[in-house]
Amino acid sequence: ATCAVIKPIWIYNFIIQVTSFLFYILPMIVISVLYYLMGLKLKKDHLLGADEAAANIQRPARKSVTKMLFVLVLVFALCWAPFHIDRLFFSFVEEWTEPLAAAFNLIHVVSGVFFYLSSAVNPIIYNLLSRRFRAAFWNVISPCKQGHSQHHAQGPPAQRNFFLTECPLVDLTEDAGPQFPCQLSISSSHLHTTLCTGQVP
Repeated sequence: ATCAVIKPIWIYNFIIQVTSFLFYILPMIVISVLYYLMGLKLKKDHLLGADEAAANIQRPARKSVTKMLFVLVLVFALCWAPFHIDRLFFSFVEEWTEPLAAAFNLIHVVSGVFFYLSSAVNPIIYNLLSRRFRAAFWNVISPCKQGHSQHHAQGPPAQRNFFLTECPLVDLTEDAGPQFPCQLSISSSHLHTTLCTGQVP
């Protein structure tokens, strides 16, 4: 018994090449152009800002967003490149040799790892690059009310500081504003309490 393709091989090769263009090259071009335009828009808004002090405050947030857009494009390219290289490798090789077969098998294994990795890597990127995402993540896995006690190196137990938050997150955007729509009341020795006054839209 032998295993062979049913249709002429050029049909399979054509389908592989077309789908690689439609599902990898074209999306790469589209997201690269769109993210580039978003970066230009952020830069233009910064240059047109009338308030120089506000612009200086927002500059790190804009750089963070631009960096995240670049990293997302790069990760998409790296994660899906082995998969499409594997398929294009198969479609373009006409005479297989032992070294070519070994290289194909290696790329095939690597591609399987990387396209599964692409499904899990985005939250890691957001966590590394966005403090708002980190705050939202901790808010999800640990309910909003959380207490944290901090002991002073010196002083009696009555002088312990206690921090209590009770704040719903509003958004995940990186900006210069506060992370929570809260009012903060501070007691220097006994209790730090944050009470939310904003509402989630």
